[in-house]
Amino acid sequence: MYRIRAFALVGESANAHWREPPSRHGKWRAALRTDRSVRLRRQWQGDELDLDAAIEWQVDRRSSRDPGQRIFRDAGRASPALSLLVLVDLSESCNDLVANTDLRLLDLQKQALRLLAKRLDGSTMRLAIHGFHSDTRKSISYFRMLDFGARLDSGGERALQGLRAAYSTRLGAALRHASGMVAHETNARRVIVVLSDGEPSDIDVHDREYLLEDARHAVHEARRNRVNVASLVVGDTGAASARAIYGAGAYAVARNPAELPARLFGFLERLARM
Repeated sequence: MYRIRAFALVGESANAHWREPPSRHGKWRAALRTDRSVRLRRQWQGDELDLDAAIEWQVDRRSSRDPGQRIFRDAGRASPALSLLVLVDLSESCNDLVANTDLRLLDLQKQALRLLAKRLDGSTMRLAIHGFHSDTRKSISYFRMLDFGARLDSGGERALQGLRAAYSTRLGAALRHASGMVAHETNARRVIVVLSDGEPSDIDVHDREYLLEDARHAVHEARRNRVNVASLVVGDTGAASARAIYGAGAYAVARNPAELPARLFGFLERLARM
């Protein structure tokens, strides 16, 4: 057994400064922002009759049954097309400086996630941003920076910018916790995207295959519950592990960490079309 400590973050100020990259995936964002009007049937009130419901109302009335009153059609909104949870690896390696910059990988992760939340604000995609790290199976910390249905307001931005990276990467446990949260979403399409820079590890496990297998089983468990799981791997070291955990076609590699924001949007665009 393992023990997970979950935190909803309030946040604190951050010292990292970065410049937002230019927008690249306009068509995809525009499609997500299109909250298509639909005609809702069997409503209590509306601007036109629902013909099928009205016929049933007449039949029930003539048969001396209590007729239902939901006989109208009204304008409504299409439900969100996708529920996406971005699960961020916050292990110690995220504190490493990115080559030829004065930024850590953690700074680039924050940049990409802030940009993602801002650009999807008001879209038909429901977004959550969570993170995790571990210090043996008895201490797995799970952080909720942005929950489904919430907006990245000033408090959320402080929570995101106040993230700290530490310890190790017990991925399987974090994935099970995340998939349990996504399973409550009512959308037909539910996706977890893991943002990580390497393979699972922890100081109390010396067999690397053990945590790989545990993570792979967590992915299969989520998929059996109709939660798709994919990963964007940052750097050159995690590709082989990602293939073993998620399978071919369910991961992508951002070899240059400086390109993380653009690669994240490109990967999500691909997932949105699947």
